[in-house]
This record gives sequence, structure tokens and C-alpha cells, in this order.
Amino acid sequence: DKHGERDSKAAIRLSQMAAALIALHRYQEAESTISRALPILEAVNNTNSVSICYNQLGQLAIDRGDTAAAATHYEKARVLAISTGNKNVDRTASYGLFQAYRDTDPAKALKHLEHYSTLCDSMYKQETAALLGQFHSQYQNSQLTKKNDLLSQKNSNQHQLIIWSVIAILLLLGLLITLYCLLHIRTKATRMMRHIEKVRLNFYTKMTH
Repeated sequence: DKHGERDSKAAIRLSQMAAALIALHRYQEAESTISRALPILEAVNNTNSVSICYNQLGQLAIDRGDTAAAATHYEKARVLAISTGNKNVDRTASYGLFQAYRDTDPAKALKHLEHYSTLCDSMYKQETAALLGQFHSQYQNSQLTKKNDLLSQKNSNQHQLIIWSVIAILLLLGLLITLYCLLHIRTKATRMMRHIEKVRLNFYTKMTH
């Protein structure tokens, strides 16, 4: 009903506020805010937002050194993320579980780190494919416009020239934007994979000494 929808939106805003409070290191306020939001989100079965809240609770537990509580929260977040197919939440939870288990259960920590690495690679490929698909769609639409214009006998040569020029400019602009976004995604992915390799190397070093 409308009342439940209003409550759900208010709870989502509380979760967003908690993220801002965490960024400001106001951890107690953040935890209190999440505690208010979580029961409402669970009551309305907003699984995606609930999983985000559990990730936030996991982060807060890591920050205060309570790795057992962090593992519990992150495990809940990951189960929910898998059920909804939310790879962003799953990725965050997997890295959180690596942090939670690295000192107490190295084998389990390594498993979660590897899953985190796999997710990062998969999401990079999906973002790249989506951008290329978007550009391909724009190109196909421009080709269709050209074809329709050629079939029309009503347009003057000058009018056709203007249309084709505009299409060419839009295609070039689309290509430049796509290339920029691809470069940004690749740079971000490279930085992420270097970070993962550094974490993995440090983890292996710690395990063998």
C-alpha cells in the first residue's frame, strides 16, 4: 500500500544517509541509522536494500575490529546478493569476507578474495560489452536513417547532405565518448587488478612466514 511504499522509501534514504555517515567516520550514528532502516526494509521484502545494509554493518564491524560480526553481516549480504543477482553487493561482500577471515581462516579468506577478483573481471567485461553494444546500436540507427533518406525522393541533395553531416558528427561524437568510457573502465579495472594482486601477494607472504 501507499503507507508501506512511503516507509520503504524513507528506509532507503536512511540507508543512503548511513553510507554518508560512514564516509564521515561517524560510525555510531551510521549504525543507529541502519538499525532503524533494516527492520522496515525486511518487512517490505526489499532484498536488494537489505543486502546493502548488511554490507554497511559488515564495514562498521571491520572498522571496530569485530571480525566475527563482520563475517556474519557479510555472509548475509552475499546470500541476498546472489539471490537478486546484484554483483556490486556480492563484490563488496566478498572483499569484506576476505578481510573478516584473513587472520582466522586463511583458506576461506583466499576463496573469497578469488571470488572478488573473478567478479571484478566479469563486471569489467560486462561494462565494456554494454558500451560497445550501445555504440553499435547508434551506428545501426544511423545506417537505417541514411537508408530511409536515400529511399525518399522528397529530400533535396542539400537537405541530404545536411542530414548525413549531422549523422557523421553524431557518430564521431558517440565514438569518442565510447572510447573515453572504455579507457576509463580499462584504467579502473587495471588499478583494481593491481590492488588485488598486491593484496594477494601480501596475504601469501603473511601465510608463509
